[in-house]
Order: sequence, then structure tokens, then C-alpha cells
Amino acid sequence: NNNNNNSNNNNLTIEENEAEFEVEVIEKTIDGSFELLTARNYSREVLLTVHDSKYIEFLEQIYSEFLKNGLANSGLSNYQYIPETFAIPSIFRRKPTQSLVSLGGFYCFDRFTPITADTFLAAERSAHCAITGADLLLEGKENCVYALCRPPGHHSSRELYGGYCFFNNIALGVRRLQSGSRGKVKVAILDVDFHHGNGTQEIFYDDSSVLFVSLHTDPETGGEPYFCGFADETGGLNAPNSNFNIPLKPGVTDEQYLEHLDLAIQKIVEFKPEYLAVSLGVDTFVMDPLSTWNLSINSYTQIANKIVALKLPTLIVQEGGYANDMGQCVRNFLNPFISVANLNSNSNSNSNNQ
Repeated sequence: NNNNNNSNNNNLTIEENEAEFEVEVIEKTIDGSFELLTARNYSREVLLTVHDSKYIEFLEQIYSEFLKNGLANSGLSNYQYIPETFAIPSIFRRKPTQSLVSLGGFYCFDRFTPITADTFLAAERSAHCAITGADLLLEGKENCVYALCRPPGHHSSRELYGGYCFFNNIALGVRRLQSGSRGKVKVAILDVDFHHGNGTQEIFYDDSSVLFVSLHTDPETGGEPYFCGFADETGGLNAPNSNFNIPLKPGVTDEQYLEHLDLAIQKIVEFKPEYLAVSLGVDTFVMDPLSTWNLSINSYTQIANKIVALKLPTLIVQEGGYANDMGQCVRNFLNPFISVANLNSNSNSNSNNQ
């Protein structure tokens, strides 16, 4: 999804964050270590397990409606749809019903997530990628699946987009895992992206079958998305203690991060899930233009080692990452999972030969 927008952060400019080159960089780095599969196709119904039907219709139709209204021909936003007015709850309380273009401010929470001609298709295929990963786990063919999703998803809630996210890929994967023959099994989500997964938190906040644990930049120190991700957000009335936020200050080192990760791991152990879903953001890297932390490129192997030790069927879904070395960050994270898979494969081969 080639979104040609610029977003400034700490005097650095991010261009085409969700461009195809990110997928190519990661694929090239992990090539030969994973069996690369094309995402399966699914009906529109799968999106309804997480997202509102009117919201899905909006995302599918808004760009053509934008063109039909002649707004793009004015040169506005270089043929990208960006809302002009936002539905702040304390001011605006009614949802317009006649103008699809005016609904953008109801469904969007920022001005740096434009919609282009290919956005819906890219977002839908990204969602299918995560759901395919969940199906592979359900089928018992794999114990770990990595879904290379572009655009990412963890900022998208039931009927809200932003932060380059349109459909919540990991939430769709989790709901797919809960649709198996054993019913609504317990699933833990570990979000290690630099930014808080506000969408994922909102979707599962009142669901006791899902534990959401997130390590992210502290909103108190200006960490996007600014208005959530605080430590006192612990779950809804029907799901107390099912949400565990670990906001971290700027300058976090490998050692400090791993200490906090141990707290997250302990929460997951206590929850006793049947599956683990990981929102993998490598925008935590010291050289990432969005990061204020000091995580080294080798830290991702250490992080993954702690996650592998949980010995849970794991769905890994790609979220953020914008540094030139993002591919190597992902590769370092996946290496421990690859090692375990190879070890299990060799063990099974030896057993069959006896």
C-alpha cells in the first residue's frame, strides 16, 4: 500500500512508511529460512469477526466516492483521501448518514493515514495474511507462523483507523484461533511495537478470554497515540486484569527492556493461554527514525528467546519498523523460532528412522 505521505517526528521525516520495499527487505532477509506461502483468500465475513460492517463498507467505498465528488481533481492531498474534520465526542455527537466523504472524521483518528486507490485491497490482503497464519496453527501444521502484514493493524479498532492501520490483523488472527473446534480458547497477545496497540486493547478490553500485554513508549512522555497505553488501564468490567500496559520512558536499554519483558512473560504464564499472538514491531530499534529507545539489533534475539521459552503455538504478526536494518531486526527475532522448528524436525526425522 504505497501511501506517499510524510510524517515528522523528532525532526526526522518518514516517507512511504507502508511501501512495498519494506516487504521486499524482510522477505530478502528471511529467505531460505522460512517456507514462504501466499495468503489464502477469504470471504468478507471474516472481517466481521472484529470490525463493524458499516466501517468495512466505508473503507471499501470512500476512495471512489472521494473521486466522484470531484475533490481529488482539486489537487487536495495528491489524490489521497484525508478527513478534514474529526468527530471529537464532547463536540460532535451525531453520525452523518448522507455524505460518505464526511464520515472519514468519524472513522479516523489522525491526519497521516491517507486512503488511496489501493488501500482497501492492501488492507484486506494484509488481514488475510494474519488469518492464514492462524489457520495454519489450527490445522496443526506448524507451531509458529510469521505473518508479514503490510499495512500493519494494531492501531485499528472495531470501527476506527489510523497509525497506518485499517484492519486489526492480529485481532482477526486471534478471533480465527478462537473459531476452531475447541471453541473460544484463551489467547494471549504480546505487543512489542514501539507504539501502544490502542486498537487491539479496545477490541479485547472487556473480553476475559484474551490477555493483552504491551510494552510501548510512555504516553506521558509524548508517546503516540498519546491518549491510551497507561498502566492503570487494566481491563473492562467483564475482564478485570486482562489488560497489562508497560509504558517505558525514552532511552530504554536492552537490559532494561528485557527486565520489563520478564514482567510481561510472567503475566502470560499466569494466564495459561493455549495460543500466543505477537504484534512484532521493530520500530523499537535504536536506529529507527520513530524510536526514542536504545535497543540494539541483537536484542531481538534475546527478546524472542524469552518468548520461545513459553512453548506455545505462536502467531507472529508484523507491525511497525522503518529503519534500513528492519529486515535484520526481524530475522534476529525469528532465528530462535527457526532453531526450535529445525530441532523438532530433526527429532521427528530421527524417531521415524528408528
